[in-house]
Amino acid sequence: MLKGKTVILVDDGIAAGMTVRAAIEYLRQQEPGHLMLAVPVCSARTAEALHSEVEDVVSLKTPFEPLAIGNWYEDFEQVSDEELAELIERSRGAKVGETNDSDT
Repeated sequence: MLKGKTVILVDDGIAAGMTVRAAIEYLRQQEPGHLMLAVPVCSARTAEALHSEVEDVVSLKTPFEPLAIGNWYEDFEQVSDEELAELIERSRGAKVGETNDSDT
């Protein structure tokens, strides 16, 4: 399904990178043509290590000090499974770049 395609893996932030490495390993098995990782914040040491696992790492902030990802957000409240399921269901009817009028 992903073979030969460009895949952009997005995470809300990466400290040590164990979870994202598992996702990268899974995606590599799908044989994408190009695998990119995009995050708002990633520790500098982890970003450097991940460069050998994906073609591109894009991070808005790469602090050198150890970090807790939640410290980089004003609101880092977790999304419930129910909320996530609702968002996925709502997105299925929307086209890329289209907004849902009921949200405005």
